[in-house]
Amino acid sequence: MKRKFLKYSLFLLIISFSLFSWAQNEPNDCVNAITVCSSDVFSSNASGIGNAQEINFCGGGESNSIWIKFTAIQSGNLGFDLIPTNPDIQIDYDFWVFGPNKTCGNLGNPIRCSTTNPEAAGATTNYTGMNSSSSATQQGPGAQGTGYVKWLTVTAGQTYYLAIDRPVGDSDFNINWIGTPNLFSPPPAISSVPDQHACETLGADQSSFDLSLINSIVSSTPSQVNITYHESASDALTAANPISITAPYLNTSNPQTLYIRVTDPATSCFSMTNFQLVVDASTTAQAQLTTAPICSGENYVITLQGTPGATVSYIVDTGNTQTIVLSSSGSAIVQGVANQSFVFHLVSSYIVGAGGVPLCQRNINQDVQVTIQLIPFVNISGTTQLCLNNQAPVTFTGTPDATVIYNINGGANQQIQLDANGLASLISPALTSDQIYSLVSIQTNGIPSCNVPAIGTATLAVIQNPTASISSLGPICAGSSSTLNFTGTPNGLVTYLDATSTAQNIQLDNAGVASVSTGVLLQASSFTLSNITVSGTPSCSQSLSGFTTVIVLTKPDGSIGITTPTVCQNDPSAEITFSGVAGISPFTFIYTLDGGAPQTLVSLSTTAQLSVPTQQVGAHVYQLLHIQSSGPVQCETDLSQSVTLTVLPSPTANISASSLTVCEQGPSPLITFTGLTGQSPFTFLYELNGQPQSIQTQAGLASIDLPVSTLNPGLYNFNLIRVTDGGVVGCSQNQSSIVAISVESLPSAHLTLSTPNVCANSTLAKVKVVVDSGTAPYTIVYTDPQNMVQTLVTSTISTELPVNTSIVGPQVFTLQSITSGNNLLCSSILSNAVTLNVTNGLQITVPPSLEICDDNNDGFSCDFQLSNLISSIIGTNSNWLVSFHETMTDAENGVNPIPLNGYCSINPWVQTIYILVKDPSLDCPALSSYQIIVHPQPIVAIPSVPYALCDDNTDGAVAFDLTGYGPTILDTLLPADYTVSYYLTEAEALAGTGALTGTNAYVSISKTIYVRVQNNLTGCFKVVPLALQVNPLPILPFPLASYNLCDYVTLGDNQEPFDLDGQSPLILNGQTGIAVSFYQTAFDAQGGDLSTSIPSPYTAGPVQTIHVRAQNTTTGCFRTSTMDIRVNPLPQLVPMTLPLTVCDSDQDGV
Repeated sequence: MKRKFLKYSLFLLIISFSLFSWAQNEPNDCVNAITVCSSDVFSSNASGIGNAQEINFCGGGESNSIWIKFTAIQSGNLGFDLIPTNPDIQIDYDFWVFGPNKTCGNLGNPIRCSTTNPEAAGATTNYTGMNSSSSATQQGPGAQGTGYVKWLTVTAGQTYYLAIDRPVGDSDFNINWIGTPNLFSPPPAISSVPDQHACETLGADQSSFDLSLINSIVSSTPSQVNITYHESASDALTAANPISITAPYLNTSNPQTLYIRVTDPATSCFSMTNFQLVVDASTTAQAQLTTAPICSGENYVITLQGTPGATVSYIVDTGNTQTIVLSSSGSAIVQGVANQSFVFHLVSSYIVGAGGVPLCQRNINQDVQVTIQLIPFVNISGTTQLCLNNQAPVTFTGTPDATVIYNINGGANQQIQLDANGLASLISPALTSDQIYSLVSIQTNGIPSCNVPAIGTATLAVIQNPTASISSLGPICAGSSSTLNFTGTPNGLVTYLDATSTAQNIQLDNAGVASVSTGVLLQASSFTLSNITVSGTPSCSQSLSGFTTVIVLTKPDGSIGITTPTVCQNDPSAEITFSGVAGISPFTFIYTLDGGAPQTLVSLSTTAQLSVPTQQVGAHVYQLLHIQSSGPVQCETDLSQSVTLTVLPSPTANISASSLTVCEQGPSPLITFTGLTGQSPFTFLYELNGQPQSIQTQAGLASIDLPVSTLNPGLYNFNLIRVTDGGVVGCSQNQSSIVAISVESLPSAHLTLSTPNVCANSTLAKVKVVVDSGTAPYTIVYTDPQNMVQTLVTSTISTELPVNTSIVGPQVFTLQSITSGNNLLCSSILSNAVTLNVTNGLQITVPPSLEICDDNNDGFSCDFQLSNLISSIIGTNSNWLVSFHETMTDAENGVNPIPLNGYCSINPWVQTIYILVKDPSLDCPALSSYQIIVHPQPIVAIPSVPYALCDDNTDGAVAFDLTGYGPTILDTLLPADYTVSYYLTEAEALAGTGALTGTNAYVSISKTIYVRVQNNLTGCFKVVPLALQVNPLPILPFPLASYNLCDYVTLGDNQEPFDLDGQSPLILNGQTGIAVSFYQTAFDAQGGDLSTSIPSPYTAGPVQTIHVRAQNTTTGCFRTSTMDIRVNPLPQLVPMTLPLTVCDSDQDGV
């Protein structure tokens, strides 16, 4: 639960108030209990017991107490954690809860209480409280319990009292409320109040305030709450001494803190805040110029000093009146930018009161002169052009005696001082590139030194020396001319040397270009530049060193040749070779065929191969007419050379067959190869189903026959590819003649079965005839399960046969023969058979219900191991498949199976699930319902405190009646239905082995054993730890030493008052936590009833034996002994009847 943290201290009254949310007065008594408002964290302390001791329950009482009252505004659960701010384990807080709806005069017994001492109980923290996990309604005293009790279940409108006491230690505490949120009434809303100011009207530091005006500030609904004002926090907390707001309130100090209490009259809840009354003295202010003088455009700063928080009005130059508020230190700054001198006028100062009304105003009328220095200026001149490596002047003019900052080409800043006339100049160095002199700033000398940016440039533009370059067109063929091209500075006059080293001049145009012819050249020639001059202002010139060489190329020569002058018709290997020499390759050849039109051929290098056509039989003449070289210039030469190519005719042939279709294993058909043109013998190249083959006729014969085998069915394709004749050259020619021989395979078929096993009347059994080979339509003969011969004619390769599954048992189908439906009527004898087994449904065994114990008694379990049931269900049928389902519909459809291991039940205690069993080879599954059962675990009382007994003979062990303790563990369970057993270890208790014997008087030292409670019917059990604690007896000697007194009080009566309580430290001899009491009889001492004890002091005598009881205040263990109290008579003095005489040894009389 998310909470705000609200702090409330009863004895250290708060210094600074925020919002508080509870009510009432000093809370040490019930009648002054604090009313808790809201479920926020509650913080406090506890001191004293108030006016009355109101608590004597659960072994505790009031030492340092605080009372809290709370009323539920809605029903729910209420608990809390009480957390001391000091974690010391010795800090001990107890509490008691009274109610519901009790009154302080009639509280009755508490409904919850805890007096556990955390240190004595061995706790790890000093926390206490109420929560949901504890089942006890009271804890303690001393070492007993954990400090926590069960939380309250409250109803709207019920009121409870909570008493909190701190018997040991000293620490504040916090209460964190837990359970249902917003159980308590909310506190009234309250707003913070700003400090209230007023001027001195009644003397120094004093004024009057109208507090009624604050009501609407502190609360948005002042008419619905009670608002009171107080001079102290304690008065506000207790609603004491409210300040009257019907008349103005006079402050008693300056500043003065007042406290406001806003109370909800319906719930008594209240909230508090505080504010200050501040009396302001008459205001004052003074202005001082911080920066003087300043430059135009700079920021001026005027500092104001005066009354802290005062508002000061002022006028800048002739502008409007402005105001500014002085800080808490009484200062403020007015600043701005000015371009000329002006007067700052301070008008007045005052305090702004409620509603914005000026208070404590004082007229000042102070003037401050602000002097502004005008900014300096500068100009720069000297922009010009100059030739490379020349100098030029730059001039600066501006404010006399000022310092000018400039840079060259954006480089580092440099400076120059203007003279009394505002002038300065410099000479540039010899320049090789443009220089730009740029102004940066100018600064005056003196106070103030004004520095402003400056803008302006002077550019010294360097004219680069003129230049030119020369180039030529080329290469050229020998006996032709080229062109010289000049480029450079526009309008320049270029001087150069020609191929004979003679000087020549040429003028460049406005674009800087010019050209001239070289004349006819027969060899490579060079042209060299000398210089260039450009006229103008300034006139610049430069020597040149460039040149160009014109390349002159030699003309080419060529030839034509042939390697095979005689070829067969359509021979692709016939080639003509063209060759070129001299010049640049590749070459372009121009030729004619049989005197026809000129044709062009380009070589890849110096030669070119021409594949010539051989389709036409006869002699063909190729003549070379012309050759041309490559390169940027194509040089050429005329030629006259020729070669002759003779083309011979090519042979032809065909292929034929005696029969195109035969049955497998029938007579072989013949393939005939025949040469039609050309000379014998003929060689035939052919392919048989893509595999190359060859066959040759005899000399003088034009044809030959080839038999075809029918041993293997299939299609045999004979493709005539090429024929070669027997002539001198051996001409050949590609052919395209195909003959296909089909060897029809004998038909074949087989039976298929969709499943070998089916249930009776199943529709899943499919028996089919599948044709493996043959030609449709097929005639199939078979015998059915009744051994009747049936004939089937079909054109499909798969045909379903009729099946009758109403007859249980094996059904045999057998094929007899199959005949193809083509003209050949090829036929085969068959013997293939299949057997279909028709059977009845599955038989399963359903095991007994699966029962397990619940681990948390919610009726559900995730520990169902359904896989353990499968072997019982299917028996020896290991191929059967088993699944479990939550609904019969899911089981019937075989969907949504539940996990076989670790299944979590969905219905409490008893749930029906459904079993689906399938045989993968059958289509008739088995279905059954099945129950899974969750048995509850025994609900026992888990011991929250040890089973403690007092040591009976100081040996550290005692006989525990574990059997008699059993009903405590069983709580509300019937003993007849459960078996309770005890074990030394938790592992033995969980396993149920090694149970302790003699449990009605089990002798043990302090230790933890384990109790197993098992349901006799279901076997479900619960194991809980049980701490056995042997508490030691106090040390008490028997008998005790006598307590002797002399008979002083009344001489001779042998009676004296014995301070028995004073003997306790002597009897205990340093033991702590032991209470000593005294009794007349041994019976009373054993009973320990303090009402029968002997009071102290006890008057007795002359001698009496009394009985002493020493009891541990925490464990209650005790011992008794006896002690004699005795009155001894005083000795009696006997009067002397004779003088006492002694001798004087030194005769001095003494």
